[in-house]
Amino acid sequence: MRMNILYWAFTLFFISGSISYAEEEFDLESHEESPQAQTETKAQEDLKEITEDTETSPVSQDLAYEYDPRIPRHLFFQPNMGLSIYYSPNALGDSVLGAGKKMSGVSLEYEYQPVFFQKFGVLGFGPNISLYPTTPVGAVSDQIYSNFSVGAQVTYQLRYFDNQPFVPFARYRAEYWNYNLKSVGKGRFLAHGPAAGGMFFLNWFDEHSANGFYQDWGVLRSYLVGEVRFLKGEDANFLLDAQSYFFGLRMEF
Repeated sequence: MRMNILYWAFTLFFISGSISYAEEEFDLESHEESPQAQTETKAQEDLKEITEDTETSPVSQDLAYEYDPRIPRHLFFQPNMGLSIYYSPNALGDSVLGAGKKMSGVSLEYEYQPVFFQKFGVLGFGPNISLYPTTPVGAVSDQIYSNFSVGAQVTYQLRYFDNQPFVPFARYRAEYWNYNLKSVGKGRFLAHGPAAGGMFFLNWFDEHSANGFYQDWGVLRSYLVGEVRFLKGEDANFLLDAQSYFFGLRMEF
């Protein structure tokens, strides 16, 4: 009799333990996410991060709510500023300084681009600074960096759709020149005039690198730029009326 009681007690203990173990296994399996569920969770987290960024960044709310994790994140943002650097091997042309004498040019420009206007193209405006080194050294100016200018420009980009590979632009620029030339002496004057050119959208060629550039440096768009400028200005000693070609790189943040 005593053996029967022990037998049934052991049997009930074993059955109850098996049931508890099965319940724990089922609970663990129910909490393991499938690869599809993990992907959806990651997408929801990224969407939450982008949506939170809209409080401090010019992000399109419509695009944020249509977020697709397969699309690079930088495509959801609209840049609100641009930084450009240009170079010209002959900024004034031979007719200004004479045969064999040249003045090259290096320009740095900053522009603010209002996001609300970008449905109608891209409008930008901001300051610029330029240096005009002369060659041969000593034949045109006493110092290679004695000619420079500061000014401002207004630019309109004919950019109307995403991933537009080529973007024409037109602008008007003004520069306050400071010059020191052996042939005419020293002076200052205001030069101004139109400019036009085109930009090749580098993101269009390599979207993967563009996305990494955004992640590391915050650059949304990168361009190779070519521009022709028509500046006019004069004072009592010097007349500037030149057509010059500049080439450079533009980055928008």
